[in-house]
Order: sequence, then structure tokens, then C-alpha cells
Amino acid sequence: MKKLSILILGFMILGVSACQKVTNEYYTTPNQTIYENLDANRWSTTDGGITYSATIDFLNTDLYQNAFDGVLVYLSFGNNVYEPIPQTYDGFSYSYTVTQQRITIQIQNSSGSGVISPPGSTIQAKVVMIPSEE
Repeated sequence: MKKLSILILGFMILGVSACQKVTNEYYTTPNQTIYENLDANRWSTTDGGITYSATIDFLNTDLYQNAFDGVLVYLSFGNNVYEPIPQTYDGFSYSYTVTQQRITIQIQNSSGSGVISPPGSTIQAKVVMIPSEE
């Protein structure tokens, strides 16, 4: 009888401790990167040269929702090193705003006042759109 109870107890332990393999299905939402050259003729001003701005329009295939997703903008000043904005570089303050179908990059004097000249050379922009799951 003792051997039978040990045998039943052994089967019960195996039955209770039998594990079911649980696998988590992770879905990674891929980001999208856009490269754009901002030539000197793309910069415009509406305040007499205090602020210059250039826009990058999204394509119809760019899946971006302003309410939920994230946007990162980087600029390269000809050296293939992309620096994140907002930032101050070479006496100029760079910032950006994002709407549903457009990014507007703005340049101002880093001191906050004074007339500036628009960039005279091409600036490369890298835009990383990061979709988010709610």
C-alpha cells in the first residue's frame, strides 16, 4: 500500500508540475527613416530674417499619425554626422514642429534676437518616424 501511495503521489506531482510552454508573441512595429536635402533655396522667412524655416512634406505612403506616433529629426552639416535637434550649432538655434503631413525646421539666432542669413549650403535632414502601439 505504501508503494502504491508513493507511486500515485509521484504521478500527481508530475501531473501538477507539468509545464505548458508559454511563448509570447512580440510584434515589433518598424520605424521609417526619410532622408531629405535642404538646399539653400528651400529656406524662407516671414519675419524679416529673424527666423528661417524649411518644410519636409510626408509622402502619401508615410504612415504617420500626429496624435500617437513619434518623430525624431537629425541634421547633418556636410560631415555625415547627424545631430539631433532641437540644438544650437555654430551660433544658430535649430528646432522643429510636426503637423499631420509636414515637418517645419526653424533656424534662429542662438541669442534669441537679431537678423540672420539663411544657410548657404545644403543641410541633410534625417527624419525617423516611430509608430506607436496604443
